[in-house]
Amino acid sequence: MNADVSFELHSQFHTVTKPTVLFVASDGCFGYLPTPMHFERFLLKTLGEAKDETDWQQKLTDGFSQFAGDDVSMALVAVGWSSFNDLKKDFSDRRKVLVERYLKKLDSIEMSIAQHKNELEKLADSQVRLRKQVWSQYRSNYELYLTPPPQ
Repeated sequence: MNADVSFELHSQFHTVTKPTVLFVASDGCFGYLPTPMHFERFLLKTLGEAKDETDWQQKLTDGFSQFAGDDVSMALVAVGWSSFNDLKKDFSDRRKVLVERYLKKLDSIEMSIAQHKNELEKLADSQVRLRKQVWSQYRSNYELYLTPPPQ
């Protein structure tokens, strides 16, 4: 939905069983992450690190500001847990499964790509320095034949 184009709102009603987490998020919350799995890891990581609901909200806000290239909007409600710590406990294993099953290999490849990019940048810098060095050695003889001899 945006102000530049027309839109139509729809609604549906569902009955959910407890415990349940419901959330809606704009594309600014997840559109700048590589996959939905990375978004889930971000949610679970910030949840696991948070002391309470307010701290989780702050960690989400801080995290979104680091990677979002757009405005972010998210609403989240968790029902059916007697405490925030119970919510954290119930999702602690999910983060481990998510990483082991889906993200471990991706993270490894992404780290390897980053290392290779760093190595390529270093090689490119070396190439520039070497060109300057070799050109300074070659230049005197090259320019010797460019100027006409004195008469």
